[in-house]
Amino acid sequence: SSPGVRRFPPWTRQIVPIRALFPAWTAMSSWRIAAAAVVAASSAVRALAANVTVGDGGAGSCTEASLDAELAKLVGPGPHFIDLRCGAAGAEAVIPFTTTKVLGRHVKWHVRAPVDGARVVFDGRRSVRQFLLRDVRRLDLRRAGSAELHLFNVVLRNGRVNA
Repeated sequence: SSPGVRRFPPWTRQIVPIRALFPAWTAMSSWRIAAAAVVAASSAVRALAANVTVGDGGAGSCTEASLDAELAKLVGPGPHFIDLRCGAAGAEAVIPFTTTKVLGRHVKWHVRAPVDGARVVFDGRRSVRQFLLRDVRRLDLRRAGSAELHLFNVVLRNGRVNA
């Protein structure tokens, strides 16, 4: 162990002053350390969570192309939120899929339509699996890791399954 460096066991849950962990920082003022920590934390939160919206509230604004464009914007560990604004309450917005949407593993995906909006249906047309959770860097399609897909007020219809 190095002199002047405090080691804390991992099972302790005490708050450790930052100056105790990094003795070289003792010359820095507290407000500079706090400001650097706030900037680092806020940029990390922005990089982790992402929220995109598909559609502008009109009945024809939700298409597979617009969904694909918004999904392409979502990178990183997430969680990712995809909001569907596809029309007025009481209507049904059907989005026919021509390709499977491959979602990366180790990510939480939340696809949600508002309860006071149109009912959104992802239609696979009996030929396309709507979603596939997998590690995009691996060839093994059966291993989804810890990926989660949460659908809120969304219907999956006519999806293809593997035989």
